[in-house]
Amino acid sequence: MTSANTGTEMGSSASRFNLQQYVVYLGFLAIFLFFAFMLRDSGFLTVRNLSNIVLQTAPVT
Repeated sequence: MTSANTGTEMGSSASRFNLQQYVVYLGFLAIFLFFAFMLRDSGFLTVRNLSNIVLQTAPVT
């Protein structure tokens, strides 16, 4: 009986969204959106700056 209960418990836990896996990405997105909004007239969303951001954050991912 314990193996049947374990199978249903694993199935329900596997379908849940695990926030801990995405904390770094959500934090990066929040910081990115903050600077995009605050520095919108200063050229934050230029191609050169976005490519620098991608190159510098690539080792994190």
